[in-house]
Amino acid sequence: MRQFGLFSLLKSIKFKKLQRGGLMEWLKDYLQKISDKRENKRLIIYGAGRVANIILSLSMDHGIPIEGFCVTNLEENVKSIKGFPVWQFDQLSYDPKEALILIGVKERGTHKIKVALEQAGYHNYIEVPEKILDCGDFGREKKQRPVMEITPQIGCSVNCRYCPQKTLLDSYFKKDKKRKSELSFEEYKKILGKLPKNTLIEWAGFVEPFFNPFASDMMVYTYEAGFEQTLFTTLVNMKESDFEKIKEIPFKIVCLHTPDAHGYANIPVTDNYIKLLGNVVNTKNKQGNPFITTANCQSTPHPDILPITSGKIKIYCELSDRAGSVDDTEGKVEHFHKTGRIWCDRSDGLNHNVLLPDGTVVLCCNDFGLKHVIGNLLSDDYDSLMKSKMMRQIKRALTVDERIPVICRNCIFAKSIDE
Repeated sequence: MRQFGLFSLLKSIKFKKLQRGGLMEWLKDYLQKISDKRENKRLIIYGAGRVANIILSLSMDHGIPIEGFCVTNLEENVKSIKGFPVWQFDQLSYDPKEALILIGVKERGTHKIKVALEQAGYHNYIEVPEKILDCGDFGREKKQRPVMEITPQIGCSVNCRYCPQKTLLDSYFKKDKKRKSELSFEEYKKILGKLPKNTLIEWAGFVEPFFNPFASDMMVYTYEAGFEQTLFTTLVNMKESDFEKIKEIPFKIVCLHTPDAHGYANIPVTDNYIKLLGNVVNTKNKQGNPFITTANCQSTPHPDILPITSGKIKIYCELSDRAGSVDDTEGKVEHFHKTGRIWCDRSDGLNHNVLLPDGTVVLCCNDFGLKHVIGNLLSDDYDSLMKSKMMRQIKRALTVDERIPVICRNCIFAKSIDE
């Protein structure tokens, strides 16, 4: 039976902090309950608030695969949390015998949930630990952690319908048509050396990472340098040799973007693609877990991939308006606008940023228009970016002066401070 990285947890700095606070035994017991009850069940967190997010953070940090969230009333909640879908409980499509529900609401709200679970036949559930809110600092620490998304190339032929690539290209080359479009391996090493050691490196950014011919080498180098990583890929331009290099890297998350039936993503479903997809989907890491941890597409999955993915990975349809950057004439994405004092619910320190091929760093992955450039890691150090004039202006726009334009007000992650 899998222990979900429990022993690596005991060694971690974060867990030592919990241990000093007297939390070790209850947290160890909670993780052990999940391990004992899980077997081959699908894990779903009931709730979408602070407690549910803490449980998600604990699960992700210790290799516990989560399918998504469920709530009593979907109309009153977000449709996704950190890339995981949120379903309405009475519309769950899972066989109750195949699901394990992790109750993720404050203790005083669990009675009605337990009654609803029992009535619906979901007898496999784990109650929320009494001390779960004592982990608030633990969950917050994750949001405060520096994250750098890597855009190793400008120009993405996948050109997803709901990814504003034209906005990015127009903005990137607006002042210099010959601006550097590919990040070199040597410059990447230099930049990585300037980042705090606890930085999470995300191969996501504004492009399919494997359009850069050195992407797999960069990932190996990043792992050997001691950084944790996530990977978001369409597999386009990935070679079998690339996959052989990276398949043993313990990525925190590997999200596969798949081709769809409507062709919203230009992912050629060729014989080579099908062969590579089968290899990737059927590969397991050293812990015995699937290499792919989650998958999504922009509409119904392409029928040619279903014989490979069915029963192995669940593919979700997730769309975002990218903080207002997507030209959504079909009305398929939800739009947002927040007034008053706000902050980012994704990054407490506004330090979840995106690196461009010439060293430029922008605020976040929704800044396709490159409106908030905070510095350049080829010429500046990391601390200067966090203290830059642009960063000070952004913070003022969020909390002091609403007249200052900032993309955050149109973002799904914008959270009101005063609510």
